[in-house]
Amino acid sequence: MNGNPKRRFRGNGRPFRLSRIAFGFQLLNNVAHTFGGHQETHPALSLLTRTDRIIAHVEATIMSMSFLIESTIALIVEVSVPILAVATIVGLVISIFQVLTQIQEQTLPQIAKIVAVIAFILLFGSVSAVKFVVFMETMLEGVASV
Repeated sequence: MNGNPKRRFRGNGRPFRLSRIAFGFQLLNNVAHTFGGHQETHPALSLLTRTDRIIAHVEATIMSMSFLIESTIALIVEVSVPILAVATIVGLVISIFQVLTQIQEQTLPQIAKIVAVIAFILLFGSVSAVKFVVFMETMLEGVASV
């Protein structure tokens, strides 16, 4: 086991470590087997290894929850950045136009941004909707597999 008797592998191939107590029982069990001792495992060992499996399951659940949170944030950024970019570019163009023509109207950039964002959503909203639907299907499949 790669030179480290405490090293085990989870279902996903990532190593995890036994607790010190479980490792001690495992070591005593291995010594007993080596020197012709009893062939049964100690009941405390099965309890502790079960605890380690529960801990590994909880760690995997936490990892999958963190993956879900990361995926959600990535999707939100992926969908909102193009809309924010359109609003920023339109606002910058209107600001340059206002500086060049010395127009001091405050509502002009807001109305232009609103119209540009609505037009962008109408043109490219289906792409975002498909991303949301795929994400929801993936998430619901994950919930169904639990």
